[in-house]
Amino acid sequence: FDLILDNIGGETEKWALDLLKPWNGAKYVTLVTPFLHNTDRLGLADGMM
Repeated sequence: FDLILDNIGGETEKWALDLLKPWNGAKYVTLVTPFLHNTDRLGLADGMM
């Protein structure tokens, strides 16, 4: 692939990197952030910091 857009996270990165074409300048982009996890764990106010 030329581009893999990951919005799931978890184990995806481990196997997805093998599917990229490095000789073609392929990119792996992740949209997964700790924001939701932190909000669930710390509450709304503390999780947003």
